[in-house]
Amino acid sequence: MLSVILAQHTTYAFQGIARWTFGFENPNAAGCMAAMIWTLCWHYGSVERRCISILLFLSEGLLIWGLCMTFSRGALVAAVSALSMHAISASRIYVGANKTIIKHLLARLSVLVMAVIASGLAKRISVPYIATDRSVLNRFGVWVGALKMISMRPLFGWNSPDTGWLYYQWASTQSETVRVNDMVSGALEVAVRYGILASYIIFSVPAVFLFYTNVNKNVLGTLSGNYLRLMLSAEAAILVFCLTNITSYLFNTVLLSSAGICVIYCIAILYKSRARTPWRLLLITSTVFLSLSWIGVAVVRKVNDDVQVALKDGIVTLSRPTDSRSKRQYIIIIPDRVVLGLDYGRRLRLAFRDLSKVIFEIYTYQCDIKQQINRLAADGDATVVLFGAASDLGNMVTGKRVILVHPIGNPLHAPANKVRSIVLPMFSDTDTNDLWWRWANDNDIHIISTVGGVRLQGDVVQVLRDTL
Repeated sequence: MLSVILAQHTTYAFQGIARWTFGFENPNAAGCMAAMIWTLCWHYGSVERRCISILLFLSEGLLIWGLCMTFSRGALVAAVSALSMHAISASRIYVGANKTIIKHLLARLSVLVMAVIASGLAKRISVPYIATDRSVLNRFGVWVGALKMISMRPLFGWNSPDTGWLYYQWASTQSETVRVNDMVSGALEVAVRYGILASYIIFSVPAVFLFYTNVNKNVLGTLSGNYLRLMLSAEAAILVFCLTNITSYLFNTVLLSSAGICVIYCIAILYKSRARTPWRLLLITSTVFLSLSWIGVAVVRKVNDDVQVALKDGIVTLSRPTDSRSKRQYIIIIPDRVVLGLDYGRRLRLAFRDLSKVIFEIYTYQCDIKQQINRLAADGDATVVLFGAASDLGNMVTGKRVILVHPIGNPLHAPANKVRSIVLPMFSDTDTNDLWWRWANDNDIHIISTVGGVRLQGDVVQVLRDTL
């Protein structure tokens, strides 16, 4: 009955066993929360009231079992790491209590191991299972794509919550069919959305302060036992949050609030001890982090040198560095989801790979096209391909190198003197398709017919080859 309540509304299971979610969006978030709460129960030495000691013991047992029933490997690794760090920190603070600390550490690890075996989590962390687990293998592919996206916009990110969709369009391999909602990593998700500086501030700065409070003698020497216990628990909780967000994206209100409270408490402890602010340590870690980040960006760009993908002002540019010395044809593409579908970026990337000596400039839906109209009108050397409803922008383009693909709307105001060719479906449910056929014939415009309705079917490469 308890398992049904704790796992209700879940769609997650492992070998027929429902993974507990505790009301969170997924078991990984539940495992992170269970591990963070578990850190609050850690203490060393005697507790004055026996009832409180018994309560803490029972609470630890329940939290360990709940953690294992989420079957979250990331939360398990984070909990063990935090427990080890907690013991090392305590051995420095409570001089002469090493035997007690080791006893508590071994007792907790023993209970955790028994719970891992009894719940069945041991099978999920076994090497043979991990080696064939698609959830692990797919993560590596997404993380590589996330690094590519970071290399495109390292400082300010893509500034969009649809990182999973953007990854599938511009950074995934053509053979990949798995769709994700995010980068399956909190650190990478923040870096992709808002840039590497934001990721550094969220994850590294709290770690620097925690490290500083733990090693600074002024902090340790001015705090009482209760303050020290809470500080150690806060350090462990923040470590759990940071480590679990390496392998999962767990930025929900409850977890963020809990981690934020721990960070605020540690900063308050630092202020209470009147210790000096670790500006030098922050400066050193910032320099090292930024240097490693730029090296990583350069390496990723070098590895991905067959096709360069760049993003600026919402415009994705596809180019080849090997064509830098040869004459290249610029194609400005304004897509339409009705015509190309939701995966228009993926289709256009595939088309680009099969067209030589071409540069694509694709106006994405993150692009403010109205602000780019002047640039679009001034670029008379480019071929402008307008899909669907974007055909209304034809009047803004200079020159006679406009191509309309499955235009939507009335051709009454279409720029006949600028359109070089038009792609029209043979049959369509729209009322305006016949009007476009008649308009193209009346103005002696080259027509390329396609099979199907408004949605462009088949090979986009062949369509662009026929029109260019």
